[in-house]
Amino acid sequence: MGKDEHDRDFFGFGTNKNEYRVTVQEFQTVLLRVLGYGEEAQNWNTVPEIAKSLGIMDDLNLVSSARLTRGQMASMVLNTLRLNKKDSILFTLGELLGLDIPARFIINEKLTIKNDTITLEGVATNTDTLKLYIRPTSSEITDGIKNINIVMDSNGSFSVEVKGLQEGNYEYRFEGSNINTRFKPFTIQNLEFELIGVTADNLKEITLEFNQPVDINSASFVSNYSTDAGSIKEVRFDNNDRKVILVLNVTMTHQNKYKVSANVKSTDGKELNITNKEFTALVRNIPTIM
Repeated sequence: MGKDEHDRDFFGFGTNKNEYRVTVQEFQTVLLRVLGYGEEAQNWNTVPEIAKSLGIMDDLNLVSSARLTRGQMASMVLNTLRLNKKDSILFTLGELLGLDIPARFIINEKLTIKNDTITLEGVATNTDTLKLYIRPTSSEITDGIKNINIVMDSNGSFSVEVKGLQEGNYEYRFEGSNINTRFKPFTIQNLEFELIGVTADNLKEITLEFNQPVDINSASFVSNYSTDAGSIKEVRFDNNDRKVILVLNVTMTHQNKYKVSANVKSTDGKELNITNKEFTALVRNIPTIM
């Protein structure tokens, strides 16, 4: 191996006392030797490639020079314990050491994106439970984190659909029994401007929710809306202008069905005409006093 990379000792760690955390490549060298690949580990330049090909780096995407965290080291050790030693084709390292190593949590999934909806279909192995964790990575997204329980069949097959996502960047991972997959990114873009739904959770207000912010300059006019629930007193906005709230002059009747029509634009000029959208008035929330 020579003296390049600063006089490494037998285990591949630098002798400089300031190097208090091992790098990815240094720890790969250690694990290769543990598996019986001592000769191969002497060639410093090929260590990352060999470690990856054997499976030491499964489910990890790390730069060779990066300093390892304890969690990353634990993942590399666990991967190594699942591998056969160079001179053993029948038993893994974990089995030779008499250790009960949990089976690998594996997800093979396909992601499909259509407008504001993602669908994930696939198969999960070696887990009794499965959750989908989605978090936004774009600051303009207001929906927050989603944590969804997934139902699997007896073979681990699953299909989960998540609707109503806002435009922007996200990432997702699967969570199994005490273990997670790595985060993977996806992007929602070029959304059509759509009405998500109409609700009336109190008897004085009708809420129209959209998948994008509305242009409040034009959407503020009462004349843009009509309803058989009564005359409209004013228009208010909520949820970063994704909700249009119509405040009525009259009181609706609990559990009665009504209709509302509207003409609104999104902030980027997309126009949407809503005609006789039906909703039911319910007493759930007390109207906000303005």
